Amino acid sequence: MKILFLFILIAPITYADNDKLDFHLGGFDYFYEVDEDKPKRLSCEEFVQWRSEKWQTYSLYENGFPECQSEEVPDAWVESKKSINSFKVIKCDIPCTVYRMPFKGSESGYYMGHIRSTQEIYIKDEIKTIENAGWAEIAYPWYREWYSFEYKGDIYYTTKANIMLP
Repeated sequence: MKILFLFILIAPITYADNDKLDFHLGGFDYFYEVDEDKPKRLSCEEFVQWRSEKWQTYSLYENGFPECQSEEVPDAWVESKKSINSFKVIKCDIPCTVYRMPFKGSESGYYMGHIRSTQEIYIKDEIKTIENAGWAEIAYPWYREWYSFEYKGDIYYTTKANIMLP
């Protein structure tokens, strides 16, 4: 009985990192090819530096370079963050793009891969980025709303529009 109870307690924790998720990292997407000169995954500090070299015209750097506390999006770039820590369903009839940071665009958010098909995903946080974070976020405000999830020890982001409502 104790073993069964322990298994029930541990099972959700081991699945919470989405190891069973059908997630295709890097490589060719239907829409564009990943620049092979870029590393497959940048640290938070590297991303902040890399993004500043391309787009410093938006609000992300108005108070200087943000501080990275972890490998997630810097707090200075987040308007709101809500802990979810539960399963949702991601619907990807057309492949759902996954980014290193919660910004729309292959370079703006740093394309990391894609998810295909409808499947369960364990969501970590719901995030809304600050206003004027980039051209897509200005033109299409729904690109300010994201979910973060963990996959094999790393944090990734997909737009909130990819997740089915309960």
